[in-house]
Amino acid sequence: MSSIDDDELFCNEEKQPKSPLDTLYEHGTLCVRQKASEISQDHLLYLYSRFKFVTEGPCNCDRPSGLFNFEAKKKWDSWKSLGDSVSKDKCKEEYVAKLDQVLLGWRESLDLSSEAEKKGTFGVRCSTLGQNNEVTNTSDCFDVCKSGDIQQLNKLLNSENLNQVDESGMSMLMWACDRGNLDMAKFLIEKGADVNLQDSDGQSCLHYAVACEHLEIVKLLIEKTKIDLNLEDSDGQKAENLTNNKEISNLFQR
Repeated sequence: MSSIDDDELFCNEEKQPKSPLDTLYEHGTLCVRQKASEISQDHLLYLYSRFKFVTEGPCNCDRPSGLFNFEAKKKWDSWKSLGDSVSKDKCKEEYVAKLDQVLLGWRESLDLSSEAEKKGTFGVRCSTLGQNNEVTNTSDCFDVCKSGDIQQLNKLLNSENLNQVDESGMSMLMWACDRGNLDMAKFLIEKGADVNLQDSDGQSCLHYAVACEHLEIVKLLIEKTKIDLNLEDSDGQKAENLTNNKEISNLFQR
């Protein structure tokens, strides 16, 4: 986990519960996966760190880089804060105790879980913090864009909202580039999204993609669009100045 990009992270091993704690913990991770939208960001971070410790042990990797990689850094910080002296059972206990506080009634559904669910994929999607819980309004283009639902966004998108910006001054293409969602970025570009649009800080979608080190999106923007590589943000920085990644830097030299 040199960078925390675990959007498909699950604990995929089949496990026969060996204790009541294991049974509760595994059911709890399933409940979180199903009801993440009902849990706050801070509580999801707390649960995420315990899940990561149970599945991978202490955090012994480098903190994610990237100027705007805020969420990945928060996840890493939460996991790292547990240190290496806590036990996996302790993390399971804390996970269960936290659910008792933030997801009332979750234990009551234990007997309703199918055997397939009990033995199948357990755990919190890391993307839950960045995407799943943000889909608060399926009629809001930005919510749908962040969720990655291209089919739903296609129903909502029109010439008037394609290049609109949200309260943070970011367009949907900027969000796709920030999140590293290559398919969404391709879709928006094909629809005619303005690749040279700049936010209130002068940052373009390329600034976001470069700062977050999303190589394939940077390649897409440089090689497949008419993006202006000389755009500068409010600090006078071009996108190419925002990374030390050699692969990304080389793309600007072509």
